[in-house]
Amino acid sequence: MGHIRKFESFRNNKVDRVNEEFILGAIKGALGSVMAAFGNTFKDFSNDFKKMFKEDDPNSIKSIIMTNFNQAVDGAQKKLGDKSVDEPSVNGLMDMITTDLAKLADGLDKDLVAALGKDKVSGPKDVAKAILIGNKEAKWAGIVGLLDPSKGKSGLQTNYKYSKVAYEAALTTAAKASPNDTLKARKDAANKFLDNMQKDIQSQLDKEFSEEEIQKVYDDAKKKAGQGGAEYVVGDNVIYLLKDKKKEDWDKLTDDQKKLPNDAPANTLVGVKVINKIEGDNITFLDKDNKPFTKTKDEIISKAEDTRSEDAKKAAESLGKIKNDPDKMKKVATFSDFLQDEKNKDKVAEIEKLMTPGA
Repeated sequence: MGHIRKFESFRNNKVDRVNEEFILGAIKGALGSVMAAFGNTFKDFSNDFKKMFKEDDPNSIKSIIMTNFNQAVDGAQKKLGDKSVDEPSVNGLMDMITTDLAKLADGLDKDLVAALGKDKVSGPKDVAKAILIGNKEAKWAGIVGLLDPSKGKSGLQTNYKYSKVAYEAALTTAAKASPNDTLKARKDAANKFLDNMQKDIQSQLDKEFSEEEIQKVYDDAKKKAGQGGAEYVVGDNVIYLLKDKKKEDWDKLTDDQKKLPNDAPANTLVGVKVINKIEGDNITFLDKDNKPFTKTKDEIISKAEDTRSEDAKKAAESLGKIKNDPDKMKKVATFSDFLQDEKNKDKVAEIEKLMTPGA
């Protein structure tokens, strides 16, 4: 199944080569040459993002990935015709394709920073990862998850007609039908299977991961990163880097670990507090002893998910209104200590009656 760009055009291209370690250079022999042909396409992945990504159209990411994916499969198919490619190489092709794509997804942080700059990477990165390895919220398994559910990250189980299991079964059936030349039978079956898979997987992507869902993933990622949208305000509950910790370490955590910033291992890298004051790029918080400390905006990861009750939110809002009045804040602190002393529960009940209208 032919796609326009020729792989030879990459050899002398001096643009940034990113994520090249995902190409399985350690694979020896015929399968190594097939997978090198598959991987050569993605050497130019960063440059494709520079040229083709449109900030106002996150669905342009779909075109970038599918163009590269189709050309990569075409390259692998072309190499299948080589006489050096034996039956084990043909049989293992789909497993290697899914392994390479999963590694590509893992390296997207570096790839897209190189292409777009760190200030613009969050939205495109999350969309590209979702297309490749899935998005649980959108119920999309990802290209990798469709081909091999064990390598996807959405947790969704699929029974895709062009999966790795189906590929291996198709080759076995073809070999049994042509016992006199099983190698040719397997190669022919592989090419037919890959052609059909390329056509169908585009259809699956368009149907199962809609433009609206892609836009949502894109917008949510930008908001979490504080890009192109949410400005921080006093009272926001945010996740910030602890002293001497780096954003790169946070990026290595899984999505589930990031959802629990107060638990290990995330709490060894970040803290969570309410913003007390903002002056330019400097954001001030209060520590447990009510002493101020400052972080820059670059040290803020994102807003933290607000899990407080409505009463807790209301209390925080009320406190925010008087936080600059030392006398009132002292009285609040004194009354808070009074409330927490079990010996005062009867007195608290009386005070509550006085504070409740109509009581």
